[in-house]
Amino acid sequence: MALMSSPSDSETLRLFRAPDETTAEIDDHIKNHPISLNLRGKPEWTESRPHLKYPEPSRKHSLTAGTLMGPGRFDVPPIVFCDEQKLVSLAHVGGDMCGHVGMIHGGLLSIMLDEGLARCAFNSLPSKIGFTANLNVNFRNPSPANSYLLLTAETVKAEGRKCWVKGRIELLEDDEKPGKLLVEAEALYVEPKYAKVSSSKVGASLLLITLNSRSLDLCIDQHGSFLEIHRSQGLGATLSSRIYSDTHTRDKWEKSSFGAKHEQ
Repeated sequence: MALMSSPSDSETLRLFRAPDETTAEIDDHIKNHPISLNLRGKPEWTESRPHLKYPEPSRKHSLTAGTLMGPGRFDVPPIVFCDEQKLVSLAHVGGDMCGHVGMIHGGLLSIMLDEGLARCAFNSLPSKIGFTANLNVNFRNPSPANSYLLLTAETVKAEGRKCWVKGRIELLEDDEKPGKLLVEAEALYVEPKYAKVSSSKVGASLLLITLNSRSLDLCIDQHGSFLEIHRSQGLGATLSSRIYSDTHTRDKWEKSSFGAKHEQ
């Protein structure tokens, strides 16, 4: 099986090409919004389009990077800014993701919050990966479709394998003033006990996971690296996974007896 690498944060910003003039206008509005321009000028914030880290073959299997991406849905991949404890995301939601007529479905807003708060939490978890243990959502106002949205999140507390995050979604105004509050959320993310990460000298990681359950196929984008889990048959399967961001780690994997076994 060939190894796959994911683009860097900066590379994701160059991958999207608007298919038409309307989409190009939406993309330009997000990229050149005062909030984007302000955060882009601060070195402690990183900018990316995380959904474009998914390799093309697996992107179609992702809810947010594939199924919900496109005209009338997420018209353009959201732009995300992160520092150590905060996250800011700018997005446009089209007219095809409604519950009531003309109103964005509340379930979609919950998905956006779960994903955004999780990305914020990853920075504070030891292995930079976690699962949602609790998500509490409070809807404050109806959310009109075909709108620009601003999602913000902040880590409240981190304790071992647990991380508590709060966040909100509001309408994105044309300036940096707060927009109308649409929904708020609080969440708890927990790093699984079986996540064990060892870092190489150049900063890449190798993650080994053992699951006592059915065999699974997973392709997960994890905080800037592509995490690929190979499928094994049967119960109690040991699934091997790897995170790599450079050729050094790739060579190290291929030369190892573990890697050679799983590259067949």
